[in-house]
Amino acid sequence: MNDAQSKPEIGGTNPHDAASPATPSPATELQRQMPDAARAVFEAMAADPFVGVAVLSVDGRIEYMNDQCAGMFVGPDAKAAPLVGRTIAECFPRECALETEDAVRRVVANRRSVSRRKLWLGSQLFINFSHLSELPGALSRGAFLMMVHRVGGDARTIPSGPEVERLESGVVRLGRLDCLTAQELRVMALTGAGLSVRETAKALHRAEKTIESHCVSIHRKLRISDRVEMATLAHEAGLTLADADRLRV
Repeated sequence: MNDAQSKPEIGGTNPHDAASPATPSPATELQRQMPDAARAVFEAMAADPFVGVAVLSVDGRIEYMNDQCAGMFVGPDAKAAPLVGRTIAECFPRECALETEDAVRRVVANRRSVSRRKLWLGSQLFINFSHLSELPGALSRGAFLMMVHRVGGDARTIPSGPEVERLESGVVRLGRLDCLTAQELRVMALTGAGLSVRETAKALHRAEKTIESHCVSIHRKLRISDRVEMATLAHEAGLTLADADRLRV
């Protein structure tokens, strides 16, 4: 394998590149202008199977995206190629596009990174935005690095420095959990947090028999057999009480 084949190329999945190979995409040119060390770090991130990476313009255009990132937002078999060159608004629900625009504005205004937690396709994602550079040939249009990590467990235990602004998404895409009612999600979230039936009943101001009935319904809908499986799924999704009331998109 030669060097050109072994290195991921920013913009390599951009359909515009194929049409005009002599004209590099803005993201490709941006990569070429990176110092060697920065370029090596970017290429390592883009190749990491557990990290979603994208480069966005200030208007939400996807200049680059790796397949890992596409898989986290579209589905496990998704590829980045159909998304690159399009805007977030064209690819995802309007609410997601508005949140992306908000994150970019915050990065520019506050000069620090933004991390937004989102429950998406049944998994807890941390979407980190940071200012990358100026896109070559586009005055006053910034380039922004978006890195996505899938993390289970309590989001409050995830460390972040004071230079990062932490936000919560107002929308969810629940994936496998979408069949559950809001109250069943609350029961599942508290079970995942380690609460017993009695403790869950007290927290939700319901009778224990009502909570037990919800558990039976959850087991049936998700085709699981016991509370241990339910707690495991809730932990993997990072499910919280607040998630039960977020807008489903």
